[in-house]
Amino acid sequence: MKKIILGLIAWQSLALATDIEKGYTGIEFDTNTSIINTEKKIENPLFKKYSLMKINNEYLVKTLTDDNTDRENIYKLAYTFSKIDNSKGNGFNLLYSYSPELEKRIGFNLNYTDLDSKNSKGDFSQLNIFYSYKDYSDFTHFFTTLYSGYSKEKSKTSSKLNSKFIGLYTKYSDVIDNYYDNFYPKFYIENDIKRIEEKPKTSKNKKRKNSSINFGIGTELEKVIYEEALKISIIPIISYNHEFLSKKKYKDSKDPFEQEARIGVELKAEYNEVSKLFIRYDYKKSFNTSNNMNVFTAGIKIML
Repeated sequence: MKKIILGLIAWQSLALATDIEKGYTGIEFDTNTSIINTEKKIENPLFKKYSLMKINNEYLVKTLTDDNTDRENIYKLAYTFSKIDNSKGNGFNLLYSYSPELEKRIGFNLNYTDLDSKNSKGDFSQLNIFYSYKDYSDFTHFFTTLYSGYSKEKSKTSSKLNSKFIGLYTKYSDVIDNYYDNFYPKFYIENDIKRIEEKPKTSKNKKRKNSSINFGIGTELEKVIYEEALKISIIPIISYNHEFLSKKKYKDSKDPFEQEARIGVELKAEYNEVSKLFIRYDYKKSFNTSNNMNVFTAGIKIML
């Protein structure tokens, strides 16, 4: 980690020496916080892993949605904090991406999270290889990522549980035509296919494979306000998601959020292409159980 930070500092010094405009060196630092609370606590450890995958994928979607492809290369170092019910995680993201053309960006993101809860400790790692296409003429955005990783956990009873996973996440969004300035209604569809293979550290237990196919559709109504160098966005969100492999997702129980509706709002602020701030709240309601979920996310990004 020390070498990475020294490398970023050296790159920044070079950028300043060549008089690159502020915000366009390609070097970024950010923080991202995600807090998930369910009304009825879900004890299955797989819920935590599925949630971390989703957090990482949504982090990438947001990064690429707000991306300025005028920058050929992006080097990003990020600190992440997650709280999923009673489990906490402190982590780091390392991202590199390259834009071969104005509309396209490819790259990878590596996440490592140190996990800690009342019942267990461990770590979680995820690698995403992604592709993003933004059409600036009609405001469509296509994003896809192949991701894979592993997790190691040890409970207070000394039992160990290792797991590895692989998945493919895709999201497509488009702006709906309207006649209002600085008002951008959007619709999107998304699909997430993944599999987790659990490997208990005992000779008696066999490997278990858990699969998930999740499909979602939603709308976002973005209102943009400009105040000189400051850009503010207000984004109400409504969506619906359906899990098609509810019985295979957890094996020993059905997915408590097999069908869920979400309503939320996001506030974004951007200053002079140099710093960005966002705060978002989502309320999710399960249709197949009485459970519900509150999700709070926030982050700050600095572009050198």
